[in-house]
Amino acid sequence: MHLMYTIGPDGKRVYTLKKVVDGVITDSAHPARFSPDDTYSRHRVTIKKRHGLLPYQAQQSKLGRCIPGATKGRRV
Repeated sequence: MHLMYTIGPDGKRVYTLKKVVDGVITDSAHPARFSPDDTYSRHRVTIKKRHGLLPYQAQQSKLGRCIPGATKGRRV
């Protein structure tokens, strides 16, 4: 038996032990299993780089553009 949940009418999670509630399939309330042997991490990082979702990319866009030829970290 695993803890499952559905989204209630108020938008909050409603927890249950059933697999199906009122014809709606419930989702697992447990996080995905972690594996140090992550074979797809390279692909996730590539996609995040492409769409500017990495933490340092968000920080650069907030700070502004770099001065050409300046040392790293100087902004205009």
